[in-house]
Formats: sequence, C-alpha cells, structure tokens
Amino acid sequence: MRGGALAPAVAVLALACAGVASAAPWSEPMLIAAASRPVQPIAVRIAGQEAVAAWEDYRVVGHGRATDTTDFGVWAAAGAVGARPGTAQRLDRGVASDPQPALAGSASGYAALAWTRDAQVRVAVRGPGGVFGAPIPIPSADVVGAVAVGIDDAGTATVLWNEFVDGGTGPVRATTVAPGGAPAAPQTIGSGTSGGAVALAVDGPGGAVAAWGTFTSAVQAALRPAAGAFGAPTTFGDPPNGVYRAGVAIDPDTGATLALLRSGYTPLPGGGIGLVQGTPEAGWGAPQWLDAGTDVRQLTLAAEGRGTRAAVWSTQPAYYPDRPGVARVALAGPGQPFALLAEEIEARPSPLSGVAAPDTATDAVLTGDGETLVLWSSADTGVTVHPFDAAGRRGPIEPLVDDGCSTDGAELAAGAGAQAAALFARRRGVWIAYRGAGPPARPRAPRICALAWASHRSVLDRPVAQAGRVDLYVRLSKPVARVTVEVRRGRSVAHRRLGPRPAGYARVRLPGHGGALRLSAGRYRVTVRAVDAVGLRAAARVVTLRVTRAAGSRRVLP
Repeated sequence: MRGGALAPAVAVLALACAGVASAAPWSEPMLIAAASRPVQPIAVRIAGQEAVAAWEDYRVVGHGRATDTTDFGVWAAAGAVGARPGTAQRLDRGVASDPQPALAGSASGYAALAWTRDAQVRVAVRGPGGVFGAPIPIPSADVVGAVAVGIDDAGTATVLWNEFVDGGTGPVRATTVAPGGAPAAPQTIGSGTSGGAVALAVDGPGGAVAAWGTFTSAVQAALRPAAGAFGAPTTFGDPPNGVYRAGVAIDPDTGATLALLRSGYTPLPGGGIGLVQGTPEAGWGAPQWLDAGTDVRQLTLAAEGRGTRAAVWSTQPAYYPDRPGVARVALAGPGQPFALLAEEIEARPSPLSGVAAPDTATDAVLTGDGETLVLWSSADTGVTVHPFDAAGRRGPIEPLVDDGCSTDGAELAAGAGAQAAALFARRRGVWIAYRGAGPPARPRAPRICALAWASHRSVLDRPVAQAGRVDLYVRLSKPVARVTVEVRRGRSVAHRRLGPRPAGYARVRLPGHGGALRLSAGRYRVTVRAVDAVGLRAAARVVTLRVTRAAGSRRVLP
C-alpha cells in the first residue's frame, strides 16, 4: 500500500469478526411505500425535526443486452424523526430518461427537491410540517447531467445545473426560488463539461458554494454571500493529471470547504485528495493534500452545521480497481486543517473472489454530537455503519438491517445529537430506519441466503461439483454462532461444524466417507443449518449435490 508516510498518525482498525456482533442502535425498519416497479433511493435529509426522503421508480424495457430504463417517476415522503413518514407524493411521472433528482434540507425544516425533465430543470419546495408544492419549471435549456440543490432557513431554494453546448463545454447556471415566488433570472457563474457533475451547499443565512468540473479536467468553484450573487470562479487544476470535484460544505461562521480528487495514469507524486477552505471575503486558500500517491475511487465530505467537517475516502490498489482497498477518515474542527484519524481495510481477504464482493465505504455523515458515521455496503454482507468519535476511536459496528440477504445499499442523513436516518430499497419497496430514535429493531433469525459450490477452480451456484475436494460457500444474512453441515450418501453420514462467522460467505470443505475431506462421484444430500448467539435458528437448507468424475479420470472395473 502506498502513502506510507501517513502510517504513524493513523490508528489501524482492522475489520474483526468480534466487532460485528454488537447490538445495533438502529430502529425497526419502516416501509415508506410499496413498489410494483424497480426503485432507486435518492437521498434522505433531516430537516428540523422531520426526515425527508426522495426516490425514483422506473420501467425496464427490452431484453438481454438491449435492456434500457424509461418511464421514470419522482417520489418524496416526510414525517417526524423516529416515525414512519406520511403518504408518499409522486411529484413527476412518465419521464423518458433518468431525472437524477437531488434533495436538500435546512435546519429550520424546509426541503427542496430538484430534477430534470425534457432537458429542463424542475424544483419542488416543502415547508416545515407540510407537503411538497407543485413542481416549478426553471428557465433552462438543454440541461444535461445531474442538478444540485440547496435551501436556506428562510425557505429560499438555490438550484445549480449545467447546459449542453456543442464542443464539450457548456454554461453552468444558478437561480433561486423564494417561498411562494417565481424563479429569479438565472446567473451564469462559469463553464463546465457538458453533462459534468455539479455540487452545491447552502447555509442557514443563504450563503452558498458551488463547484463543477471543466472540460480540461480541472475544477472551478464559486462562493456566494448571503443575499448576494456568486462571485467569479476560481480554478483548481494539476495538468497533466486530472482534478475532479468531490463535494462541498459551507458554514456561516467559518466559510466553505471544497473537496478535490486527483487522478493520473501513473502514481501521483502528491496527495490523492485535496481540501480547500474559503470565504466570499477572503477567497480560497491553498489546497491541503492528503494521502500522497494513492489512487482514490470515492471521496465524501460531510459537515454538521457548526464548522466541523469529516472527509472519508476509499482507496484502491494501483491498477486493480476491483480489489479491496482501504477507507480513511480525516476530521477538521471549525476553521482548522484536516487531520487523518483512522483507516480500515475494506474487505476481509476471501479465497472466493468470483463470489464474494468487496465490502466498501460508500457514504458518510457527521452527527450533531461530532460522530462520523461511515456507511459500508456489500452485495454479500448487506449494509453496516461504522461510527468514529471526534478522537478517531471506532465504536462497535452497527448493522443497519440485520439481513444481508436483501439490503445492499443505503443513503444516510445526520440529525441532532447521535440521531441519523437511512433510506434503502428492500423487498420491492422503499424503507427508512433511524438511529437514536424510533422503536428498537426486533431480533431476527439468521437466514441462509445462498449456496455456492467450488471444485477444481470452478465456482457454481447450482449443486454440481467434480470429484475430489469440494468447498461449500454458505452466504449468511447476519453474524452467527454456529454453522453445521451434514453430508449424507446412503447410510454414510458425515458432519462439519464451524464456530462464529460474520455475515457473508462462510467456507466449508465437505466431508465424505469416513470423514475424509474428499467426495467421490455420486449424489449427496447436503443439509445446512445456522444458529445465532441468542439461539435463533435459520431455516435449514437441504440440497441434492451431484458430484461427477474429475476430468481425465477413468472408471476402474472391479
């Protein structure tokens, strides 16, 4: 791993199986809306004392490689923190291409949701305790890519977008919408890559910071004072390497923070991520570069509204983006530089690279009491939250949903104190769970999600294997205290028993006649059982395994 100069300042916190077994402080998941079509969670925000959630649904058309998505709908729902949100609102329907919605909330309880339809921006605003109003069309044309939105404590929404122009460079524009009013005339604040990402943060009084990527792989950022207009943009570049926008945050007392991500075709001589601070009066300072020479695949900037910020990024081994890397956490007090606090290995080493997916850090938020909550997600192990206090000490890992079989992604939001909310799709519906609020989660029995069979360097999800050593991979929905496997052929019965195992895949080498860890050709009845630490049992899985003769082997006549 490169970037070794950081090691003395880092407390290495490896993923340990024992850490996963602690009780989760999250509430019982609550269904917001059932869905008859595929859904995609967009965001959840805690606005005042309410949680506001947004998602989209869509229709899949075509077959095989010719599949596509269309007929998008934009949805939202809101309710008191800790309670099930009210009736879902469909704010738009029949959108031909992905509207890429964006959601923002304010401490006073306002929320704004913006999206695109027919290459034009729309925004809907919700007051405290109310519902979203009718979508408001924003004067715009040929809008490409995602939009960004923010809202201040008075309920004035700011919307940022990028318009398409032939040649690859298009204008970046912003406008405001006051409560009950019409959109202000758009302000052109810079030029960016057509279709490139834009980022926006708005503080309570109405100050704002905007950032976007340029056609030359640089980043431009502009600041706006409360009740003012955006100033001239500042460019951050590092040719021939690329610099990309990763996030922005703003605080009325300490100013704005811009997160940058560097990329190059060769190992970088400097830091992989940059953090820049600025104010409308003083402009931007010099970037603080961290993690020298590291390839970074994801960077999240989180803020808690009083000037404290957290940066969480995920690294990858050079030239191997599909392999597990390391997640790092850095924290900065109001007006202070960032200090690297902790790092975690992203995934336990697995011999089953064709089945086990890496467990990676995908999101982060900063709670009102200064905790950094890092969201980890894997298609194999589900979703967990790793909390860090202000000193970088990691608390027990918190399973968001005690069922890794059906949850593989979530969106986080932070609230007052230790509170947080998570939005996720599960069982053809949209769900929400709360941290530090709501009814406690009920204990759930483990489930055996799936079985995979490995022999002679091949892995199959159907019960077929070649004679010799056969490994069974049991995918578990939650940490368990014991896994038992029974292998039966005729009157011959053999057993294997494993001790505590985390969620995800557990490997069992199947025993044959006399307990030998080899299977000869034939049919076997395999029974798998699991039990957790409090005695809750998974429903047994019973499968008939067909073992064939190994390639090149000959049958010996008696």
